[in-house]
Amino acid sequence: MTKIKKETSSLKSKENEIISLNTRIRQAAHDLNNILTSSNNSIAAIKQLIKPKDKIQKYLTNIETNSIRATELIEELLVSEGIGERIKRRININDLINDVIRTLRGSLGDNVDLNVSVIKNLYKVNGFYSDLYRALLNLALNAVESIEGNGKITIKARNVSSRKKEPSIVISIKDTGCGISEESLKSIFTEGYSTKQKKVVSGLGLSIVKNIIEIHDGEISIKSKVDKGTEFIITLPAVKSLKKKTNKEKIKKILIAEDEAPILESICYLLESYDYETVCAANGELAIQQFDENDDIDLMIIDKFMPIVDGLEVVKNIRKKNKAIPIILTTGLQEADEKKFKKLGINKIIKKPYDFDLMIELIRNATF
Repeated sequence: MTKIKKETSSLKSKENEIISLNTRIRQAAHDLNNILTSSNNSIAAIKQLIKPKDKIQKYLTNIETNSIRATELIEELLVSEGIGERIKRRININDLINDVIRTLRGSLGDNVDLNVSVIKNLYKVNGFYSDLYRALLNLALNAVESIEGNGKITIKARNVSSRKKEPSIVISIKDTGCGISEESLKSIFTEGYSTKQKKVVSGLGLSIVKNIIEIHDGEISIKSKVDKGTEFIITLPAVKSLKKKTNKEKIKKILIAEDEAPILESICYLLESYDYETVCAANGELAIQQFDENDDIDLMIIDKFMPIVDGLEVVKNIRKKNKAIPIILTTGLQEADEKKFKKLGINKIIKKPYDFDLMIELIRNATF
């Protein structure tokens, strides 16, 4: 009996250790997401303060890209532990393609010329930066491997927009390599299929590349002729970049409640740069006070975790007084229960770190 008690006690102890570890993981992820949100908002603010052609832009973009990839890495680790889910975010495809090209140049020999024809203001895409980066890089490395002797690789990207169809981006990766036979083309996207022995391990199979594109609701096709070369064409649904505020917009005054000072300062600055009037509150108690003192608030952005009064308690308090005002909840927790929050009167949830364009889009469409 004593032995059974000891074993039971040991099992409970291990369970408590696992629970404690999961709690620490969640807290660490929450804190990191707040840090990355602050960084991303600060970068967006600095980009508005300097000229588009300023050399600093390139370095800011590097920091911004690294923040996105760090965010995705955190999410992948959480998902592997059964916590939360991966979240698609707005991706700047110009930055993505530039990243791919920088990496690709290191794999090019003197025998291969690289031509790039990419318009400057490609639409953004909702997706996973790291996945799309791997997919495009894999296609580009395949193109390098297909060339024996002298050859050329051409990377193109353009926007496609019409009244009848949603906007999209078309990316083409073309080589003058050995090409693929018609028979092989039928199986090119089959898992494990390969037409040649590769000189280097380039990463993903074409079946995985196709899967990544389809996860992004896109399409991939191939054109190829033996000894003439190969072209992969990728089409991705896109999101047009937002313009500055117009006089027709209904939302004019926004209350932001956020206890992280750098995030609060940067988001208020960014909203003001779009001509919104802002009221800022550094905790939940001040948020309620500011709401009571301002009868012309059009929308509220509330952080979930705040001192003194929690964000959800702020929402409950506001909803007793006003059922109609749009409320956006921000949270660093990836496993936030959206259905549960909506029952409390929350219209939209944004998980940190968020894309500022997405925030503006939600505000502009605040009919919910």
